[in-house]
Amino acid sequence: MRALFLFVFVALLFVMSAGGVGGQTGDDHGGAINTASDLTLGSSIDGRIYPADDKDVFRLDLSGASGTTDVWIYTTGDLDTVGGLFDSNTNLLMSNDDSFLVDRFRSFHFRASLRPGVYFILVVSYRNEFTGDYTLHAEAVTDPGSTIDTATRLSLDSPTPGTVGSRNDEDYFRVEFTESTNLDLYARSTNDQPFDIEVLNSQREEISVNIRALYVNTPTGRFRHGFWIRDDFGPGTFYLRVLTQSAADTYPVPYTIHAFEDVRYGDFIDECEADTRLLNDPQIRDALYACQWHFHNPEEQATVLKVKTDG
Repeated sequence: MRALFLFVFVALLFVMSAGGVGGQTGDDHGGAINTASDLTLGSSIDGRIYPADDKDVFRLDLSGASGTTDVWIYTTGDLDTVGGLFDSNTNLLMSNDDSFLVDRFRSFHFRASLRPGVYFILVVSYRNEFTGDYTLHAEAVTDPGSTIDTATRLSLDSPTPGTVGSRNDEDYFRVEFTESTNLDLYARSTNDQPFDIEVLNSQREEISVNIRALYVNTPTGRFRHGFWIRDDFGPGTFYLRVLTQSAADTYPVPYTIHAFEDVRYGDFIDECEADTRLLNDPQIRDALYACQWHFHNPEEQATVLKVKTDG
């Protein structure tokens, strides 16, 4: 499947570089290099794919940059987009289909360390099957704080990029709550390199949280390349420490952290507690008892036991 995407990108760009069809009549962005829309770092551009085989090309000029620039390029919106990054000679540098971020799962994103020069971004819909609107974003990534005293504040509801530059490098983020908060936090490296994350309290002590590891298979083994934390955090300040594992063999290690309040989980807990209170049973000490149907529903218990026995 990935090879197919790469072939499609290369074929499309060959048409563009050969002076092909370009953009359709009335298209919002040109579909050829010579009609590409200008994209600057720190900006966002709205686009539309219509008809389904439409393609939009954008020009990112980093000629005046000093040294290498860490660039984060991504789309938002309901359209299932696929993106490709090319150099000035139309060589494909990277492509991405899905970002796997919670609120933009099917939007593409990629990180790249780019030298001074001109680059092009190609945006198409998945398999040229869908039409709709999207927004293309381009940002220069700034390095988070490298100590707990310089920790970067982590914003909720907005993905935040970071980079572990070397084996000895560490990144720190700070998150603050004024009341008890049910937090979902998703972190993933964008080059499938293994890395770790630790949660510290305001006393700078590591605390235990509910965490699910995300793994990637490599020729040298199976490594953790991301995390999903889902837990209840009380009022106060917490810190996230991001570092790599010893198995990481490529640096830098770019990653993205997406933290947001899980309102649905909080509502579920509130409903469970309210239903438990309605039972008005002084022997029930567990506030979530009413939602633990498998503890007090004989019929369901029998079903669960049968499944376990048959399994």
